[in-house]
Amino acid sequence: MAGLPVPKQVQTLLKKLQDPESAGEFACLYWLDGNRSEIKTDRDILNAYEASRLDKYHFPQDRSRFFFGRLIVRSVLAGVLGCHPRDVPLKVESGRPFLDPGLNLDLHFSISHAANAVLVSFRRDFETGIDIERQRTFENINDVARRVMTDREHEQYRALQGADAVSAFYRLWTRKEAVLKLMGTGFSVSPDQVSTGFEAEGKGFSRCRGIGYTLHGGVLEHAGQRFSWAHAKRGNQHSEIPLFHIELIVSQVISDIRGNGESTLTL
Repeated sequence: MAGLPVPKQVQTLLKKLQDPESAGEFACLYWLDGNRSEIKTDRDILNAYEASRLDKYHFPQDRSRFFFGRLIVRSVLAGVLGCHPRDVPLKVESGRPFLDPGLNLDLHFSISHAANAVLVSFRRDFETGIDIERQRTFENINDVARRVMTDREHEQYRALQGADAVSAFYRLWTRKEAVLKLMGTGFSVSPDQVSTGFEAEGKGFSRCRGIGYTLHGGVLEHAGQRFSWAHAKRGNQHSEIPLFHIELIVSQVISDIRGNGESTLTL
């Protein structure tokens, strides 16, 4: 495919996806701080299911997070497929969007958002799962911990206090949700059936329902808030997923999608 119109600010992500040295594996992090007011009515890039999901969000920030995650995924995949972002054939199962398997294009992605953060991972050849959560305490955090942790994990958690306990809770929660996204099950599998442990970030190899996975993640600080994030991938070969902070101007990306931009990329 040659001369496909690609939003200027998406070109870098496309090149990373096509990098033969990295299996196209990377994650991009975007802070919504300056763009909430821009994301309003550009529903033409969404399919009917996504537009329905968008309508269910009451608060503007929630709508912005959902829209931007889809905007990034659809823009990047459109560059690969040579089509309008609206025409990227996405399917949904257990709440997880994925590229139509009928294309026989072994390309995978995962989307997560929390507060003003949007985090998207991409990978060729194998599934990817990612999650981000803003660290905060809440009234029944210990009850939730008991429900989502294995017996061994909960025993270790009970030995922690204060900020250490909150940080450990979100480290485990993001790991578990990343694994469930990797498996494609969502919460049809209970989190207490997924063992991730409290080991140092990026260590360990675990199995759940026959799927082996390794984990990587960490803590991010932004605008006075702390966020935990985790990435899960198949196999026992540990490598840290490259995490890129992106500074996209949403209105410019949409302008390029609509054909007002001049940039093209040969694929």
